[in-house]
Amino acid sequence: MSTIDDVKARLDIVEVVRGYAPDLKKAGKTWKARCPFHSERTPSFNVDPERGTWHCFGACNTGGDVFSFIMKKQNIDFGEALRFFAQRSGVSVPTRTGRETGTSRTIPGGWVFGPGSPPSAP
Repeated sequence: MSTIDDVKARLDIVEVVRGYAPDLKKAGKTWKARCPFHSERTPSFNVDPERGTWHCFGACNTGGDVFSFIMKKQNIDFGEALRFFAQRSGVSVPTRTGRETGTSRTIPGGWVFGPGSPPSAP
């Protein structure tokens, strides 16, 4: 099993999405909410925990997995999303040197992203 698969297996997409869509409610096998990416009055955002996916049937008309959700919501790249979720789920990710921007950012929950390092807890 790869690091990515290991991290995904330890995450609950419903709990991740619920942090950004507090009105998420169970609707049969899936969960529904108003889309966290645009304004709407009726729920068009679905989360399928069995498949580990989300999809907006409204203005976004897009979807993906838990990584693509956090990447879109926080405007981060895949590497940052992987490090964030790995830290959160207790999986170690091999570090590699590469580009460093010299900036850091904080996302909900107080997690801080710094250049060249995994996110750190508050």
